[in-house]
Amino acid sequence: MIKVVLMLFLIAHVLGDFYFQSDNLAKAKLESFPDLLKHSIIYLLSFLFLIIPVFSINILKWALINAVAHFFLDLAKAYIKRKICKKANFDEAKSDLRSYIIDQLSHVLVIILTVILIGIRSEPVIFINVLQDLLNRGSIDFLNAISWILLILLIMRPASITIVKVSNRFKPVNNEEHEGHPNAGAFIGILERFIIILLLSVKQYAAIGFVLTAKSIARYNKIIEDPIFSEHYLLGTLQSVLFAIIPYMLIF
Repeated sequence: MIKVVLMLFLIAHVLGDFYFQSDNLAKAKLESFPDLLKHSIIYLLSFLFLIIPVFSINILKWALINAVAHFFLDLAKAYIKRKICKKANFDEAKSDLRSYIIDQLSHVLVIILTVILIGIRSEPVIFINVLQDLLNRGSIDFLNAISWILLILLIMRPASITIVKVSNRFKPVNNEEHEGHPNAGAFIGILERFIIILLLSVKQYAAIGFVLTAKSIARYNKIIEDPIFSEHYLLGTLQSVLFAIIPYMLIF
């Protein structure tokens, strides 16, 4: 049951920090306290919704602790961005990537620590009666279901955002606009990760190579002719593959 709580808390974090937070709000909260408060309330609501299956006063307490910790971590990030990074004239792409990684690791670490404390304190974690009755009548593996939900959520928006931030850090200075729809690359990456996790789930590891080959064929000419593009393309592709394989291995 402790792993159930961990999965629910992580889903709440992913929803609150990625899906229920627009790009505009993510930028505005660093400059405006009301926007930071707005994001924190949305984040809290995502936790309150996700703990319904195992709702109790104890779980509610830990959900509130996570939300409050999230608020103060974001407040600290906003302060550092405004007072330190801007004055020091740090490289924007490098600073953005570093703060993003530290921010996400901090939030996830807080969640893991709270779940560990729940386990150490042996606090009771049980399903609410309605859900327990449904699980007893059916043959649903609740933990497996929410694990897949978390994995699918991770390989979509969070993976795409992270890949863009890392790629921007290594983006060529004289980068020419390439043909194609601006969102096509992100959508292709999501489909690629979906296919990879499906192949992993049925243990067809060799088939992953065919997926990467098919993707490379579409860009074959440009990969051969433009070494800078080929490096950037390879960086994005390898990140995409890792964002499918690593979460799958960690969750399952």
